[in-house]
Amino acid sequence: MSILRTNQIQDTSGNSAMMIDSNGVINQPNKPMFQVGLSAAQSIPNATVSLVNFNDIQTSSGGFNIGGYFDTGNYWFKPLVAGYYYFDAQLVIENATPDYLGVYIYKNGTEIRYNVGTESNAANAYVGAHTSTFTYMNGSTDYVNVYALHNSGSSKNLQITFGRTQFGGYMI
Repeated sequence: MSILRTNQIQDTSGNSAMMIDSNGVINQPNKPMFQVGLSAAQSIPNATVSLVNFNDIQTSSGGFNIGGYFDTGNYWFKPLVAGYYYFDAQLVIENATPDYLGVYIYKNGTEIRYNVGTESNAANAYVGAHTSTFTYMNGSTDYVNVYALHNSGSSKNLQITFGRTQFGGYMI
């Protein structure tokens, strides 16, 4: 039997790639991951599947973009590291009385996950929806982004409060 004892693994340039503490907890400081929100209210048209313009890392509110793979100009996460990833999206629509708010996660322009939040037509209700998924990303051309759909009868804003409307993910 062989025993390997180490508390740090470095890349060929001497940078810390992985650390293991005395309890066996592994830390990978450069593992691709992100959490983003909206920098301003975004109006979503009624009955139209619409791209959500996640464009704010908001580090002061807990957002991050480790690896720099979230593109705030294209509103997508496009990692250059192949592997399986977990993604999570949550939306809240402001001052609406819709029957539903749908949240979609798209990969390469195709829906891969959908969920819907509903309410009972209460005046000025804030309706929320959440979905999550696992998917393989090829590390070169694959990207994911989020879309929204509601039926309030007119355009409504997504709530911009970080933690209510956000998109995140990480490599497993």
